[in-house]
Amino acid sequence: MARKIRHPREHDALCAQLLKLRKEYAFTQEDIADALNLSRPQYNALETGRSMLSFDHLCGLAHCFKIRLTDLVNV
Repeated sequence: MARKIRHPREHDALCAQLLKLRKEYAFTQEDIADALNLSRPQYNALETGRSMLSFDHLCGLAHCFKIRLTDLVNV
């Protein structure tokens, strides 16, 4: 089973970081969803905090943005 981030404040900050990175890289939600093998609504739920991010999602996101996982989660 994948580990999930449990602290709400950390989750909110991470969601804001995902939106910021996606805009900086000029990716659409569809682009990221495709890279993570998700539907766009599923990715939207992750980015807006309606669904929890798994460790696998975080690894995939770090790969999409070409950053280290630690840089992604240290917000």
